[in-house]
Amino acid sequence: MFWTLSSALLATLAYPIFRLIKYRQFYRGLPGPPHSWLWGHIKVFGLYTRRLPPGSYFQAALAQMKEDYSLPDIFYLDLWPVGPRFIFCSSPESAALPTTIRAFPQSQLIGKFLDGTLGSTAIEATNGNLWKTLHRMLGPGLTPGAVKTYHKFMIQETSIFCDKLRTCAENGQDVDISAKVGELLFDVVSWIVFGKSSHAQTTGSQLHRDLGEILDILGRTSARASIPLPAWLASRRQKRLVDAIDFEVNRSIQQRVLAFQDSETTDKVENSPKCLVDRMILDYKKNERPLDEFATKLILENTKGMIAAGFNTTADVLSYVYILLSVHPEARRKLCEEHDRIDKDPARTVQRLQENPSLLQGLDYTTAVLQETMRLFPISMVCRDPPPDVDTIEYQGQSYPIKDHAVGICSYMMHYDATIFPEPKRFMPERFTGSQTYARSGYRPFERGLRSCMGQSLAMDQMRIVLLMTVRWYTFKLQDCKPSKTQLFSHTDMDTKIGKYAFQQMNLTAGPPGAVWMKVYSDKN
Repeated sequence: MFWTLSSALLATLAYPIFRLIKYRQFYRGLPGPPHSWLWGHIKVFGLYTRRLPPGSYFQAALAQMKEDYSLPDIFYLDLWPVGPRFIFCSSPESAALPTTIRAFPQSQLIGKFLDGTLGSTAIEATNGNLWKTLHRMLGPGLTPGAVKTYHKFMIQETSIFCDKLRTCAENGQDVDISAKVGELLFDVVSWIVFGKSSHAQTTGSQLHRDLGEILDILGRTSARASIPLPAWLASRRQKRLVDAIDFEVNRSIQQRVLAFQDSETTDKVENSPKCLVDRMILDYKKNERPLDEFATKLILENTKGMIAAGFNTTADVLSYVYILLSVHPEARRKLCEEHDRIDKDPARTVQRLQENPSLLQGLDYTTAVLQETMRLFPISMVCRDPPPDVDTIEYQGQSYPIKDHAVGICSYMMHYDATIFPEPKRFMPERFTGSQTYARSGYRPFERGLRSCMGQSLAMDQMRIVLLMTVRWYTFKLQDCKPSKTQLFSHTDMDTKIGKYAFQQMNLTAGPPGAVWMKVYSDKN
């Protein structure tokens, strides 16, 4: 009996050791930063992430590590057992392999990250036939043509935003521009998803507040997942918030379901769906499928996903636009000149835009400012899983094993690569205008290929409208940013210009760290 128990105990203790040795030996001779048989890449990667402010997204650390060790286009990062085993594709050509040449499935890490909050059946986390079904349901409501039909309430909600800016300017009141832009975009997305405003900008929206807190918890728990007590406390709060969010979202969904019980309404909606929820319900109705438990879960989780992704990511980009314009007055001047060519009067500008939505497509410098902002501050990285039939990828005559690895495409690394974008530290919108060229696969703000962001036309039009209606009449001065005297990392000097905002914080995606306080000045009546 003693020897049996001893053997079992020895085997139990020996297994993780053998597994550790097996995993660590795998990386012998493979490209990556200095590797330890005990720590893998955990220790060296930790040295970089610890230099960043707490809660920061790790893409800046990854880019600096690549630069310091002159890592090749494809390299490995062994973070087992505290994190994934990664293989990174860090050049336009290598990034195309798992995204456009062959679309690898979305990583199961995404589903695990979203499970329990937005939900693992949200389109961002799905693959195969389920993804195709969701794309068929939602895609037609997010085409460039469909987006033009949303301009009316984009302008309507942005007008409310402008009124709030005017009040802050008149009262000399500092404003958290990130929060205010978030409220604006939440109201816009509510129109698109539910067919009505949430009134986050006026009376306030509990759903907006709860979703904002959930996204904040996602970021904090991801950054501190190894610290048990904060993670446990966050999970308790998270559960209560998710229950409240699900109740409120389900209530709005049921209102749309009830609308379909009226045959006259159903016929009208079939010809012109009012919102994205209608499109999902209509797909079930047309195909005579019941709205059973799975269908209800699918609609709920994709509604939450569309709302969160639709307002949060765009708000982050616009916040960074205002931050960058506050320290680059020449870029603001050029924006104003371009906007004046539409009309110098704000009321007539809005009228002309309503009469001719295609005017937005002619705002070349405005588009360039947005593109350059997303180059400097991309909202996330991409993570894919190798297909079951793929054990290696071939690149420039070499074979790279990828089985049991997450395939990472970190656009940030490419966006700060001087061979792709000369002078990558500079905020230079002109690089996206005229005859300027760059490797298409090297610029990935909305990702590329089949899994590119469905909402990119919506995001770009909304951001163009907001800038067109604000930049000429309001000046934004960044408060309390505390620029650094020296650079933290050599690949970027943004911390010497915009201080703490130089390094993005982990949330649902990557955004400004906390509130973005600004002084607003009214330039024109």
